Amino acid sequence: MTIQNHLLAILPYVDDPEDKQRAAAIGLPFGDIYAQICARLNENPPQRSVRRAMSEMPDYVDHVGHTRGARWFKVRDTGMLRSEERMQTNTAIALRALRRVATYQLPDVVFAELEQKFAQAQATLDLGRDDRARQGKSWEAKFMKIDGTQPLVFPSIDPAIYRSITDALLRDRRLDIRYEPNKPVPEIAEYRKLSPLGLLDLTGLLYLIVHAPDKTRMLRVDRMRAATVREQAAQAIPGFNLEAYVRQSHLAEYMPEPEVELKLRIHPREGKYARTAAQHILTSIKLDANQQIRWDGGRRTFVLTARVRPSVSLRNFLHSQSDTIEVLAPASMRAEFAKRLRRMADRYASGCSD
Repeated sequence: MTIQNHLLAILPYVDDPEDKQRAAAIGLPFGDIYAQICARLNENPPQRSVRRAMSEMPDYVDHVGHTRGARWFKVRDTGMLRSEERMQTNTAIALRALRRVATYQLPDVVFAELEQKFAQAQATLDLGRDDRARQGKSWEAKFMKIDGTQPLVFPSIDPAIYRSITDALLRDRRLDIRYEPNKPVPEIAEYRKLSPLGLLDLTGLLYLIVHAPDKTRMLRVDRMRAATVREQAAQAIPGFNLEAYVRQSHLAEYMPEPEVELKLRIHPREGKYARTAAQHILTSIKLDANQQIRWDGGRRTFVLTARVRPSVSLRNFLHSQSDTIEVLAPASMRAEFAKRLRRMADRYASGCSD
């Protein structure tokens, strides 16, 4: 064990270092700390080595008073570091990554029970003296995940509601939910005896899939106003598979329609953010695994053909590409887009009305 590890085993824990009187009463003088370090190591390291080790741990070690009157203590409860089962550095890196990305992918009760492991992982990286610990500590600053590409701030989720729905989902219990749908006139819907089937994180919005007496529903968690767990077993749906259900129901597409053959002409982007058609997003990301691209003679534009299900999500994507996308077929969708664009043009032509 390193001097840092021994220090954290020796130093008393102070939960409120701002309480100077209590910290001074609990803390240890350096002489006592040094004596215990020597006993643990069965040797006498230089005092400056111990002092340097303490100075390199500002997130863990603090003191009140000065010189011989100083009293030292730790400001993090690191009892888990006294365990003989030391955490491996790679495990610590993985747990820190899990801590960042799994907020809405684990039941709240499981996440809470892992908090001590998360703290141990952080301490393992903070106090490790080898290259891998140093590399692991810097890994968090080298990886970032962005949900979606729209500059949007998503609504928050009530922690108590998330705790209830994940508890019911984990233990297969029924739920009563008070829900406020997005309607012109606010109203509260009461859903009782729902059987939760799964959680769906759809680009930043969290949905609970539930089986109700009338049908299977998808409820946005941020629109829930209350969630109560019933100590009544949820109704099992034989053979239910969340991934298959989402895929077969086309939930990610939002209000899908029957499949059609979509034809688009892709034009270059002009103006301030000019890009050629060859640089268009649809040359590297596909609407359909089997989509076809046919370039014109001068390779200035191309026609893309794909089998798709028209949906709100698809329309939003096509509109987000501004004037670089022209719908050629089906004719009904081309007419729909033309009508919408004429409406937009009329609004911009009429001047700004605040």
